[in-house]
Amino acid sequence: MKTFLFRLFIVLFLLSFVLLGATCGTAHRAQSTAYSAEVEQKSQTQENAAVRSDSVKLVATGEENKELPSVATQSETIDLRQDLSKLKYLEEPIATDTTLEVFYNLGFTFAFSPRYKQSVWVAYQFLPSELQKVTKREGAFKQDPRVSETANNGDYKRTGYDKGHLAPAADMAWSSQAMKESFYFTNISPQLAAFNRRKWKDLEEQVRRWVEQNDTLYVTTGPLFLEDMRTIGHNLIPVPSHFYKALLTRNAGHWKAVGFLLRNEESPKPLDSFRCTIDSLERVSGLDFFPLLADSIEVKIEREYDKSFWHAK
Repeated sequence: MKTFLFRLFIVLFLLSFVLLGATCGTAHRAQSTAYSAEVEQKSQTQENAAVRSDSVKLVATGEENKELPSVATQSETIDLRQDLSKLKYLEEPIATDTTLEVFYNLGFTFAFSPRYKQSVWVAYQFLPSELQKVTKREGAFKQDPRVSETANNGDYKRTGYDKGHLAPAADMAWSSQAMKESFYFTNISPQLAAFNRRKWKDLEEQVRRWVEQNDTLYVTTGPLFLEDMRTIGHNLIPVPSHFYKALLTRNAGHWKAVGFLLRNEESPKPLDSFRCTIDSLERVSGLDFFPLLADSIEVKIEREYDKSFWHAK
């Protein structure tokens, strides 16, 4: 009799344990479902955003810049429901590269790549009021205290490459702190001197002219490594083959966007010849630009651009 009762107790104990596990599993699934719904709901209420409920692939259409290489086509899928919740600002892109480290400065945001030992995108909102200079050019390039695996001044000695700004120092002259942070090596990429001081400078100056003509400009810029890379310095810093800019503004109630893709070399071509669609930039860069825009807006402005509006003067 004692043996029977003992066995019955064991059976009842195991049965209660199974039922408890099933109840907890159901509760966990319900909590997970509720959390997913909450994330999706929060994402859909973000400013300037209407989140797509499905994934999106980076596919280029309407490619117009003949400088665009045919390599580096992106086939990865980005889960926007997950990644959009991480974004703070409209100008931030989403990257297929999950190793990037994102940092926020006063004047701009950047994503540092441990693989390339430099940032692969820098993004900032640019206002006409920020064209007013309140500080002088910093002049001294320094290590970013948050990132150790960057270039240093020694890596550039006798290489023929300039320490090229991604977020231009002239765009950060509205604040001494923003200016200082623009001289961190996390905002610097190797640029051929003739490229940095001519065509790239021309584009930076054109961007400032567009800011004067519009209330706000959203700028995303960075290097691309689309061809066999050479390196410079003791730290073997990869030299980008191209540099890009993605620009977005709202003019007369309508959103407008354009991309620029330039080879890291001297060129006699006019700036207009380097224009391209945002879709084309997405294909070669592995970035999804301006993902917080509503689908109805994003799809339209990224597959084409207004040639008369984005005309470089």
